[in-house]
Amino acid sequence: MDQLFKWLRLLDPLYFLFAYLMCVPAFALIYWNLPGGFYAPYAKLESSARTDSDAVAEIVGNTVDRYAQSLIDKRRKVDENYTADGWAISLTQKTTAWLLSNSDENTIRLQLMIFLSSNSETERGVPVEATLFVFRSEKVQSRSFVKLAPHLSSVSEPFGGILRQLIFPTLLVDIATEDIPVLVNYLDGLQGDALSISNSYFRMLYFSVVVITTVGFGDIVPITTAARLWVAVEAILGVVLAGLFINAIANRD
Repeated sequence: MDQLFKWLRLLDPLYFLFAYLMCVPAFALIYWNLPGGFYAPYAKLESSARTDSDAVAEIVGNTVDRYAQSLIDKRRKVDENYTADGWAISLTQKTTAWLLSNSDENTIRLQLMIFLSSNSETERGVPVEATLFVFRSEKVQSRSFVKLAPHLSSVSEPFGGILRQLIFPTLLVDIATEDIPVLVNYLDGLQGDALSISNSYFRMLYFSVVVITTVGFGDIVPITTAARLWVAVEAILGVVLAGLFINAIANRD
């Protein structure tokens, strides 16, 4: 053991500094591959979470437009001038959406703005509240499915009935399978999953710096056995490497 310590004292301090710095991205990569291992309640306040929110809103708006267009195409095979009380879906303005809140881990409340055009070429935006319901598969995210439920009772007449005829005869709209992971990840991120909000590797890189320097802010917390074990390893390794670095400097000729 004495020989080992003597050998370590002879090493250039830069070796220990390099090892210390390389631990940061290495452990960040480990944390990044521990799904469900970390709780980060403040991640939903980051700018990347707002980007994810915009992506969810865009998916919902595009879904409503695609669904409406498919219904109209079917109906116009029978009646090419099909309208509901003289109103049709606008062909010039896309449906917009923005998120209001989530009431639990499986729902998101939204506000939609659906644009209609009349025979007199008048266009009108109709606000519609809606809820996204996520029905989860316990094992495979892609086997989950998402339904959009508009609250047409909150829409003033006659536009509630018009929208029911034009777009929402079943009151439930399926979200495309390829869009489901985006919605599920966003919901998980709102519930505090550190890896579900965009830029998750850089979040773990920051966390790795906090751990190895033993600062311990507490804004990201390991919540599984594996995550806690790796965090403990990094913290101990950081202290050891810092000590060896300082010792090597002190023993330089």
